[in-house]
Amino acid sequence: MNEEFSTDLIRALNNVAILTVTDLQGRIIFANEQFCHLSGYNQEELLGATHRIVNSGMHTKEFFSIMWKTVSSGNVWFGEVCNRAKDGHLYWVHATVFPIFNHETNKIHSYAAIRFDITEKKNYEKILKRRASDYFAALETTDGFCQIDKKGCFLEVSDSYCHITGYSRKELLSMNISDLDATDNMDERTENFNRILRCDGKTFEILRLRKGNSTWSAEITATRSNTDNDSIFVFLHDITERKEMEKRNEDLRH
Repeated sequence: MNEEFSTDLIRALNNVAILTVTDLQGRIIFANEQFCHLSGYNQEELLGATHRIVNSGMHTKEFFSIMWKTVSSGNVWFGEVCNRAKDGHLYWVHATVFPIFNHETNKIHSYAAIRFDITEKKNYEKILKRRASDYFAALETTDGFCQIDKKGCFLEVSDSYCHITGYSRKELLSMNISDLDATDNMDERTENFNRILRCDGKTFEILRLRKGNSTWSAEITATRSNTDNDSIFVFLHDITERKEMEKRNEDLRH
């Protein structure tokens, strides 16, 4: 690699990456403008300091111990690190830390790190994780939820659906939603399945089977997945007690 190419490479990296070089004790001997900008510290504050200056406290001592053990043994370390800027806000970087060798002695004389800001990505992941957590928490408040394909085979089931049917998740994932239809009339069973497939958002009542062949009454609403057009979300509400009460009231009137 000639000197002109090396200079161009460093200049290019300076524009897009956070670059630092430390001595063998971890003291910063070079920090580019990207690092100053992201951390909020100026060159005078960074030079001579260690990376503890941006330690967020989010990682364990073992985390950094593994990092230093890796690079001090001559290997490259990759990982995601959460740092704290001078004003206190947290930011995330994807870091590549590697040793720099003396060409004559072949011994390590310093360490370099190339980092890329991934704060936006991590924040987006956090939002998605929170949404997923809220979503599944909401699902578990229903009496039953399942995801099926266009043939009615179960793709996913909630814990509450397992509880109400009496089947384990493993058992249900090997079954078809029509297997739990309480009617023996094939025309009715086909129509019930077609009502689910229509995914028109309309709620309808249906008699369902539990494990052991006892029955329960359900209100069903189905909707098509926005991300997977071949799958359907089915929400079920147990209305057994309501139906039994309606029947008792009807019997009393007669």
